[in-house]
Amino acid sequence: GVELVPAVLAWAEGASFEHCWLLSPSTFEDTLVRALRSLDELLKQLGEAAAALGDRALVQRFAECARCIHRGIAFASSLYVQE
Repeated sequence: GVELVPAVLAWAEGASFEHCWLLSPSTFEDTLVRALRSLDELLKQLGEAAAALGDRALVQRFAECARCIHRGIAFASSLYVQE
């Protein structure tokens, strides 16, 4: 939801997971993780759509956004692994 926007923006700017989670105190940690993973998947799909349309600049823009999101504990193969 909209309440996750500050947390997701902070994550994309490189903030720690704890800092991001504290920006949305009424949100559970797993909700933030699921939102980040869903956004990552959406960015990949949008990049594929832009590629199908032949818009290389838009493909690059989506790829850069995905690189900012896809990092850290939210994308660890096991969430029991520390950052």
